[in-house]
Amino acid sequence: MPYVTCAGPPPGRHGHHPGTHQIMGRASGKRLARGRGADDRPSLFPAAEFARMRWPMAGSDWRQVRASINSPPAPMIGGHLMGRGKTMLSIVIPYYNERDYLPATLHSLGRQTNRNFQLILVDNASDDGSGDIARAVMADYPDIETQFLHNAVPGQLPTLEHGLSRVTTPYVASCDADTLYPPHYVGRCLDLFASAGDGAKPDNRVVGVMAIDLYAPVEHAASRRRIAKIIQKSQIFSSQCHSGGYAQAYCTEVLRAVGGFESAGWPYLLYDHELYERVRRQGQIRYCASHYCFPSDRRVDRKSVGWTWAERTVYRFTPSAGKGWFFYQFLAKRFARRGLIQAKLRDRDF
Repeated sequence: MPYVTCAGPPPGRHGHHPGTHQIMGRASGKRLARGRGADDRPSLFPAAEFARMRWPMAGSDWRQVRASINSPPAPMIGGHLMGRGKTMLSIVIPYYNERDYLPATLHSLGRQTNRNFQLILVDNASDDGSGDIARAVMADYPDIETQFLHNAVPGQLPTLEHGLSRVTTPYVASCDADTLYPPHYVGRCLDLFASAGDGAKPDNRVVGVMAIDLYAPVEHAASRRRIAKIIQKSQIFSSQCHSGGYAQAYCTEVLRAVGGFESAGWPYLLYDHELYERVRRQGQIRYCASHYCFPSDRRVDRKSVGWTWAERTVYRFTPSAGKGWFFYQFLAKRFARRGLIQAKLRDRDF
């Protein structure tokens, strides 16, 4: 199926705001134009806002960051809140003992300029008060419809599935409790879903939207290089996933048709890549240089819960038609031997 990458916001004839400026000109990343979209919001995450909300990079103390973020919400920076229309997107966030990270994530989603979404927060039997914290934070955003669910079955996948069972919107996104989302995240996601040339043709409809994970303010050189790298990789290695579960969104109908988040044949880690493999054959997957998020820095060293360099290399160079073999014949056996099942993420030994 077609795999589509946009190096900048797509042109207006595809349903996007015609006044939106280009963010990344070419995959080389030699220029990064700053501009405003038609709704007057900044196209880039402002440095001042990022500095106030960012994760504890460069060794800064997370508790100080959390204290500053946990204050009452400030007015929107550089834009205005759009009036609520039809709810188009459900954001499912599974969490387990995330009291130190969850507030900042929820505040970043509470400050979205596009309000046509709902939150589905699923507590996976936390015992650190995360559920109460989630309710307290979302009380600051009464206009956002929020469902507070509980799932006693341990594991991220059954928790995501529990959230998916409550989704009634055309699109669903999975977000993580330790990731920041810029104010235009929801709006850009919905724009990209609306960008297909002819949605009546199965091969041409957008069934998935992937965000780029950044670990520095978007205007920093490191982030510009990463954006260019991911855009280029998504073009060269077009049958593989370049995004994590914290940054993925799918057409709800398609997601359910391929079996949902949880696959009986894949109880292992890297569910996001395996899920991507099931969905990508149903239509277009879109990446865009202006669609990104900021995961926490605790993801930097995850060797104990990740795949090896050799496994990543095999994945990269396995042809599109052989990706099923890679997951279900090759990688499944290796992960089973190492005990890399979903429940291992609860150990937090990374």
